[in-house]
Amino acid sequence: MNGESFLKIAYQEWTLEGCLSEERQTIQQLNQEDPNLAKKYQAFLPKARKTILHRLVSAFLREDIFKFNSGSYKNTAYHYPLGVDESIYIPIRHEFLAGRHIFQKDIAHITNGNVFPILHPIEFLYLVEKKVHTITSNWDQFAKEICNACSNQAIAYVWQELRKLKIKSLAGQYKPLHSNIYTLAMQLNDPSFFEQFCTEGHNLHPCSKTKLDMEPIAVSDYAPECRNQQTLKFVAVQRDLIKWSFLNSSETYDSFLLSFFPQLQTQLNDHWMEYNQRYFLIPVHGWQFDHVIPVLYREEIKNQQIILLPELQLMCKASTSFRTMLPAQAKEWKGVVKVAVNSQMTSTIRSISPQTTMNAASFTKLIQEVLKREPDLVEQFIPVEELGGCFFKSSHPDLQRNLSVVFRESTQTKLKQNELAIVASALFDESPITGKLILSDFIDAFASHTQQTIQKAAYSFFYKYASIALNGFLRMMVKYGIGLEGHLQNSIPIFKNGEPVKMMFRDWGGARIYQPRVEKQGLTISFYPDSLTVTQHAEKMREKVYYAVFQNHLGEMIVQLCYIFGCVENRLWKMVAQISKQIFSDLTLNHNLSKEAQSDQHFLFQSKIMHKAITSMRLLNHDRDLYVEIPNPLIDWN
Repeated sequence: MNGESFLKIAYQEWTLEGCLSEERQTIQQLNQEDPNLAKKYQAFLPKARKTILHRLVSAFLREDIFKFNSGSYKNTAYHYPLGVDESIYIPIRHEFLAGRHIFQKDIAHITNGNVFPILHPIEFLYLVEKKVHTITSNWDQFAKEICNACSNQAIAYVWQELRKLKIKSLAGQYKPLHSNIYTLAMQLNDPSFFEQFCTEGHNLHPCSKTKLDMEPIAVSDYAPECRNQQTLKFVAVQRDLIKWSFLNSSETYDSFLLSFFPQLQTQLNDHWMEYNQRYFLIPVHGWQFDHVIPVLYREEIKNQQIILLPELQLMCKASTSFRTMLPAQAKEWKGVVKVAVNSQMTSTIRSISPQTTMNAASFTKLIQEVLKREPDLVEQFIPVEELGGCFFKSSHPDLQRNLSVVFRESTQTKLKQNELAIVASALFDESPITGKLILSDFIDAFASHTQQTIQKAAYSFFYKYASIALNGFLRMMVKYGIGLEGHLQNSIPIFKNGEPVKMMFRDWGGARIYQPRVEKQGLTISFYPDSLTVTQHAEKMREKVYYAVFQNHLGEMIVQLCYIFGCVENRLWKMVAQISKQIFSDLTLNHNLSKEAQSDQHFLFQSKIMHKAITSMRLLNHDRDLYVEIPNPLIDWN
C-alpha cells in the first residue's frame, strides 16, 4: 500500500475488515484501561458512524459540495450520480428550510441494480472522491478527521450511557422523585451541571468530535461529555516573558491570580517563594502540560525561563468548550479559565491567540459601556464578563498561542431565586431521566406551569426564547455594530418555571465589530494589533450574527420542535421574522438608526442568505471563513 492515500487505505480496511485501524487501536487501549469500556465502545461504533455519516451527507447537500445537491436527481430521495448505473441514494424523511435534513432508512450505494448500505462515512468520501478526482481538495486530512470523529463519538456514547445510570441514581435520592431533568437541576442548584451535556457536539459539523493527536484514553479523561474530574496545572514563566491585561488596570498579575484561585495560596511552599520575584504562575490544561509544553518549550525549560510545577494543581472539570475549565466544586474559584489546547477540534487547533487574551478586558469594557446605555436590555441580555488574559511573549506564533489564558467570571452570581441556567447546546442532548431531549423536559415543565397543551406550550416557549435572543443580538448589531457569535455553545438561556426569561452571552473571541457604528455612538475601541475582531465591512458583522444566531442557534431549535412536537416549520420562522422586523422598526423609529436598521433588515430578508460552509472549509483547506448561498427561510415574510 506504499504511496496510496489515507482515504484509499481506510476504505480498503473498512471493506475487508469492517473496522479501521484507529478503531482497533482504541479498542485495545480501552481494553487495557477497562474491558467494560472497550465492549461498550464496540457496541456504540455503528451508531457513532451513522451519526457522523448523516452530518457529513447533510453538509454536502446544504453546501452543494461538488454539486452534490444541484447535480442530484430528486424524487422522494436524492440520487447523486457516480457513473453509468451507479449512484449514491439518500432517502429523506424531512428536509428543512435552512438546509437541514432528517434521513429515512440507510444511505446506500447503488451499482448495477444492487443496493449496498453505506455504513461508514469513509465509504461515502471514497465514492465521491473517486468520481470528482480533484487534487485541490484536502481529502486525506479530512478523511483522518472524519475517522477520528467517528471513534471519539463512540467514546462519547459510552460515557453518555454511564452518565445516565449515575444521574438516575442521583435523582432517586430525592423525595419526591424527579420526573424530568428540569426539576432535578433545580434541586441540585449547580450552575455547571449542564456544561457537560454535549454528547454529539457541534450540531452542523461532521467533525464535531475530532480531537487530533489525542489518545483515546486522553479523550476519556479530558472531554467534557465524559464527566471526569481532572487537574488544572501550572508552570512558572519568567516575568519579562509574559504579557497580560486585566479589567482592573491597577491590579498586579500576582494579586489577580491569587484572588482568582484562592486555593493556590495554601499550596505555594517555601521553595516557590524563592522564585516568586522572578516568575509568574500560568495555568495550563492538564493534557497540554503533559504532552505539549515539554516539547514545544524545550529550550525555554532548559534555560529555566519556564519551570514545570507538576506538584501544583487544582481539581477541575471541563466545560462544553473542552478548554474552558470549571472548578471541581462551585465557588472554589472566582470564575472559569480558558486555556490553550494544541489539538484540532472541529476545524480549529484550540490554542489561543495573543489578540484574544489581550482583547478580553477591552471587549468587556466596551460591553459594559454599551449596557450602561441600555438599562432595559441588560435586564434580559446579560454578559459573562472576561476579566483579562495573558500570553507568552515570543516571535514564534506557536509559542505565543500555547501558553495563553483568558480569565472569565462565573455565571453563578447572575441567577436569582428559582432561576435555572443551561448552556443552549445542552438543550439538544438526551435527558438521562426521560430519554427525551432536555429541551422536551424544559417544555414539559413550562406546559405544566402554564397549563397549556404540549404543542401550544412549544410555540409559546419558542416565541419567548427567540424574542429574548433576538432583542439582544440584533440590538447590539444594529445600534453598536457588535456582531456577537451567539451560537449554542456561547449562549446560556435562563429559565423560571420552564419559561425563558433571560439570556447570558459569553466568549467574544469570534465576534466581529463594525467600527463605523461603534464610533457613531461615540464609543472608542482599542484592541490589540492585527485583531480580526474589528472590521470595516458590515457584511462580516452580519454574516457572523446570521450564521451563529439564526442558523446554528434558532435553526436547531426549530428543527427539533418540528421533529419532536410536530410544530409547523413555516410558523416558527414566521415568528422569527415578526420579532426581527419589530426590533428593526423600533430601532428605526426611536433611535435614529433608519439607515443601519434598513440595511441589516435587507440583508436578513434577502432571497438567498450566506451560510457558513464549515465542511467545505475543511475539505478545501480554507483557514478563513467560507460561505455559500442557501435559500432564506425568512423570505416569505419580507
